[in-house]
Amino acid sequence: MGIWSWPYDNYKSSYRYWNGHAMVDAKIDGVPTLIGWIDYLQGVTFMGAFGVIAALAFWWALKCFDSATMVKQDK
Repeated sequence: MGIWSWPYDNYKSSYRYWNGHAMVDAKIDGVPTLIGWIDYLQGVTFMGAFGVIAALAFWWALKCFDSATMVKQDK
């Protein structure tokens, strides 16, 4: 996620958006501003949180439904 959404580009593009109060520059001539870096970090953190939740769900399912603990062994 972090590599594909890396904020630098070689096309000298600019990006502005409305934040609810005024137009803010997120990127000027292909270089992110402070707001651009904050937006980038928010996106990476948001997607990383989904990754952590998915990993915890997988670990829980693996622990709860482990075939070794579900099969009763006859002695």
